[in-house]
Amino acid sequence: MKRGLFCCLLCGGLFLSFRTEAGAQELDDFLWLASEELTANELSQMEDFVEYYAHLREHPLCLNECDAEDLRQLGILNAWQIESLLHYRQSYGNIVSWKELVDFVKGFDEETVHKLQPFCTLEREESPGAASGAASKHQLLFRYGRSLYRTKAYRDQKYKGEPQDFLFKYTGSFSPHLQWGFAAQQDKGEAFSKQGFDAYAGYLSVKDKGFLKNLTLGNFRVEWGYNLHTGMAGGFYGSLQADLLQSAGGGIKGYASGAEYGYLQGAAASFQLPENWQAEAFFSSRKIDGAVSEGTDETDNFWDFITALPESGYHRTEAEIEKKESILWQAGGLKVEKDFAHGRIGGILSAYRFGGRYNPLSDKIQGAALSVSAPGANASLYAQYLFGKWHLYGEYAWSFPQGMALLQGVQWKACETFAFSAVYRHYNRTYYSSYAQVPNSRPVTEPKAGKTMHEVEWQACGDFPHHLHLNVSGAFSAQRKHPDLPFYGFSLRAKLWHEGRRFTPALSVFYGQSQTRAGLSLRASLKMVFDNGITTESRLENRNLTQGLLLLQDLGYRTAKGHFQIRFRMVLFDVKDYSNRIYAYEPDVLYAASAPAFYGRGCRLALLLKQEIARGLWTEVKYAHTLYDGVRKAGSGDNEVQGFFLPEIKVQLRYTFRMKRR
Repeated sequence: MKRGLFCCLLCGGLFLSFRTEAGAQELDDFLWLASEELTANELSQMEDFVEYYAHLREHPLCLNECDAEDLRQLGILNAWQIESLLHYRQSYGNIVSWKELVDFVKGFDEETVHKLQPFCTLEREESPGAASGAASKHQLLFRYGRSLYRTKAYRDQKYKGEPQDFLFKYTGSFSPHLQWGFAAQQDKGEAFSKQGFDAYAGYLSVKDKGFLKNLTLGNFRVEWGYNLHTGMAGGFYGSLQADLLQSAGGGIKGYASGAEYGYLQGAAASFQLPENWQAEAFFSSRKIDGAVSEGTDETDNFWDFITALPESGYHRTEAEIEKKESILWQAGGLKVEKDFAHGRIGGILSAYRFGGRYNPLSDKIQGAALSVSAPGANASLYAQYLFGKWHLYGEYAWSFPQGMALLQGVQWKACETFAFSAVYRHYNRTYYSSYAQVPNSRPVTEPKAGKTMHEVEWQACGDFPHHLHLNVSGAFSAQRKHPDLPFYGFSLRAKLWHEGRRFTPALSVFYGQSQTRAGLSLRASLKMVFDNGITTESRLENRNLTQGLLLLQDLGYRTAKGHFQIRFRMVLFDVKDYSNRIYAYEPDVLYAASAPAFYGRGCRLALLLKQEIARGLWTEVKYAHTLYDGVRKAGSGDNEVQGFFLPEIKVQLRYTFRMKRR
């Protein structure tokens, strides 16, 4: 359920961030409104979201020429709106004004158009060759962060590097048809080596050249179908009209980010074929981290040597460095899809192989490193169909030699102000996909050792008079790793809020149980926006009635043209223990994201400054520290700090410029 709620906040925040009199605000503003318990994967994808919409701001999507796939990737329109737009365009030709869209296209209103305008246009963008002095756009970014106090791991010299991190990033585009990006990243505690930074990523993409919709070389992500077979779950979802439980399928996107997992490396291409057919394919070969064991004399099975495939990306200690890029992962896939008047159907085939140096400490294994490998294959069929007020979608997947998973969803749009959605997922014990987030972290050699999982999620959205909104959602899951050890999890959440021009009060309640925590959370918040550029947010959150309390106050200011911005946050918390922790998303520099977990007793202060010091040159500084009350040391294990003070600082420089072609 967290994925749907995360995307609800993400979409809502993104749309709100562009509704100002002065026009579009900074693209990272929408992150300020996200305040849920986010997974590491969701936090890492925020950078991709910002980049995608930043590119659309520069090269808007033409609503008179785009197809259904483009509209789904946009993430703003629901299935009914997409069908209505395509049908109107086919029947009456091009749309000539935004007012025509509101007055004659079913399902569109002024609010929807307001959301589309920053990213879409009704006219084709002029090609660079047709315009004299066509310019390419470039952005350079450098980020430095540091923890000002050394933790136990640094004092004991367990980490090889210093408590500081670096990120260098360069992105560029020339017209909507050509994009590129490059990133180099270093985590806290990692030492610079002969290769320089710890991780590199980059890509080059060519788009919309005849029947070639997309060709990407380098690093990329692939999201096909409903992410049951191929893709990292948690991508951008549709609008707030009960599309939150349906992943749109992001297709192929270039990747140049600091996160060191969740991407492929090689080449990927997408082709638009006649009769609304589409084909996409990729091949990837990259080295990933792996934890190695000696195995036994009786087996040559890959999974008997590999104990884990960590995705943290940390290479700070001897043990973490030993795991770095020790496994060769190769994968390839093909997707074929057909769009119909009221739906689509598609099929996916993929194959993978793991290999590499399994145990460099064992002479017996090291000598035969390339002779042991783990091949596998997957296949899936997916479809969606829209009829009247109902929308059905699903994906059915198989992993070979054995394994099965399925996803089935339904949406019911009773009227323009109420919608309901539900989805069911099931994975059997032996299902595995090398490039999808599924409960099994690796294939099982014994069918009884796997995990069976059933999960149902549902959501109801209602809009009421006077800008009042209600969102109620829930989930139930049943997991069985052993016949005698079943686990049942559930959650229920409700949020009621009033969306005004200046004031947005909200009340929410959550109750649930998972394998790591359980309990009740109550939250009341008030966001205020004033014409003089001041914004505030106040929040009171309670955990399990007597187990935790959090008070949060945000205060922000922005000049009329946005050249200077400042945000200050103060959090007071009194939470019994880690099991009752309370999360709160924290404003950060562009492309970065953090969601601290509050437990114990103390106070956290955070200050974020952004200033355009010259045309296109931005400096961003964030300082934050946490003060704990009544303790002689903070944190635990390797993160333990002597004293009660945990300060950190982050500095980022961004330079955006254009180069005209002579």
